[in-house]
Amino acid sequence: MTLQPSPDAVDVPPGSFKVRVAYIVGNLVNFDVTPIHIFHRLQSLKGILIAPRVFALLEWTFASSRNSRSKVLSRFTEIGVIVRFYPRIPVLSACMISLEVLIGGYDVVHAIGYNAMLAGTIVKFITRKHLIFESHGAVPEEMVLRGLWRENGWRYRIAKFFERIFVSYCDQMIVVSNSYREFVKGLYKKKNIWVAGCAVSLASAAPIEKRLIARNRLNVGSRLVIGFNGSFFAEWGDPSEYIEIFDVIRGLGFHPVMLVLSQSPASQIEAYLNKAAMNEADYRIFNLPHEDVPNVLVSADVGLLLRRDSIVNQVASPMKFPEYLLSGVPVIASDKIGDVSDLIRTHGLGFIYRRGDPTVADKLRIWLTSVQSEEENDLRLRCREFAQRNLSYSAQTDLYRKIYSSVRLEHG
Repeated sequence: MTLQPSPDAVDVPPGSFKVRVAYIVGNLVNFDVTPIHIFHRLQSLKGILIAPRVFALLEWTFASSRNSRSKVLSRFTEIGVIVRFYPRIPVLSACMISLEVLIGGYDVVHAIGYNAMLAGTIVKFITRKHLIFESHGAVPEEMVLRGLWRENGWRYRIAKFFERIFVSYCDQMIVVSNSYREFVKGLYKKKNIWVAGCAVSLASAAPIEKRLIARNRLNVGSRLVIGFNGSFFAEWGDPSEYIEIFDVIRGLGFHPVMLVLSQSPASQIEAYLNKAAMNEADYRIFNLPHEDVPNVLVSADVGLLLRRDSIVNQVASPMKFPEYLLSGVPVIASDKIGDVSDLIRTHGLGFIYRRGDPTVADKLRIWLTSVQSEEENDLRLRCREFAQRNLSYSAQTDLYRKIYSSVRLEHG
């Protein structure tokens, strides 16, 4: 499971619990990405938090971003959360945040991400408040994977130096997968690590009953719809593998059509698919706002979650996994993606695609046949119910109560 408490943490009996938490996060201006997830989390934790406050670090902004900031402020105000924007200058921001933390009487400082933790470390030094470091991935290794840094180069070494400080200085740490927890433990011998995988809002789900309507709009008939949701050309994936598995499925006689929901430019995706000798009738491409994705994704028969074999993916918790499942879409995934691969195997949520395995085509044929012959609604409901029970923000409420209360119990 991706939602697990640290075995090292203090167990807390159920009961009413309230805490004042100050969150430090990165840029909140683009409401389609990070802010919407923080918004849903805080909304689900309303019964736990007292006067929560979010400190957003961003570059000095220009007038063009004012509308975006107004939108963010309006949305967070709806759920009683105060947002403060500060420049991404750690010492200056940390001093201003520290003043608000002390005046507001906050119990916990919760820093999400490396940039936020840089300020959070200084805030803890000034205020002596309890500090939680939440990390969503192996950032130095990701920068190498993206080709922005050289492995063991000076940027990488500096980032790992600060990473060691962050991990050792925080009172509690939250990571997104059990494999990431083991990765951190192996490097830094850290205790008090909790696991909270990426989650989705139950309100974002499109009713499964809308599946036929969505398929009719796509004009796909009874064809097998292979969904792809995410950045098509992201460094952690491999577009050639998407084409490869499409060709494998087509060779098995399932007459597939690829549904691409991506923020990548549609013209570039189309050019790539055409270069790979895909017929225009074999794909549908959409650039949609995040909130509109579920209404189209629900039409898919299966979803692709294929990643390169790297430490970045081995410790990851892709947001697309719960999004697929909440839409009732079983997942075809690579092996060794955080906890995803084990969850798929254990709970029958999809198929593990091992590239280069000579038997993979036969195994895939058997699985796809079972998907189509099995009571289809039963499989879809199983996927959705698993996401609702384990991978939603509401499912994480009790976990965060334990995290915050354990900090208080440990430190008084």
